Amino acid sequence: MSPYRHSPMHPNRLFSALLAALAAGCASPPPPAYRAESFAADSPFLSRSHLPPAESCEQGRRALLSQGYEVDASGTTTLRGSKFFQPQPEHLMQLKITLVCVGDSSGATIYASALQTRYELKSGGASTGLSVAGFGSISFPLPNDKGSLVKVGEETVGEPAFYHRLFTLIDTMTLSAPVASSAPASAAFPRGEEEREADRDQRERPPLAEQGDQVEVE
Repeated sequence: MSPYRHSPMHPNRLFSALLAALAAGCASPPPPAYRAESFAADSPFLSRSHLPPAESCEQGRRALLSQGYEVDASGTTTLRGSKFFQPQPEHLMQLKITLVCVGDSSGATIYASALQTRYELKSGGASTGLSVAGFGSISFPLPNDKGSLVKVGEETVGEPAFYHRLFTLIDTMTLSAPVASSAPASAAFPRGEEEREADRDQRERPPLAEQGDQVEVE
């Protein structure tokens, strides 16, 4: 028989140890975000367009306006749109979409990035104290209808399906919009051979005598 005896842990001590371990696990910080950044070549944040950069961003502006976004176009190739959502009475979300159009050999590349910000309505309640004989002082809250929005989170939307829907809508706007041509009218409608021959005869023909001039006849 061993001379050492191990007394079992008291249930209260065991419960306290479990709570301490759980608190330590909850207090541990999340892993750094850069570890999950893969920088994959197949990115959902871009789409190709056969239109020039200015026209590509114009189609993006029309697409956001058609969905109720408030658009701030700081330039012809950069724009930002914002829209608010309220999924619950005390929760508010804002979605900001940034489009940047960069020219390339085939037209332009449209880069999109969406930022989602979450807000919660926090009420500023007040309390008052009341002294009751035999019970002491009792404190209870007073109703207050005033509140303020507090930002509780912000993240970049990375869901590929979201950007697929956005670029599909932009492509639809591109197909329905006329593309302005920068070529001159003479290049768009070339002159025929007969018109060029008529101009040549007009230049080679001698000028006609005006009224009052004498014409020598041999």
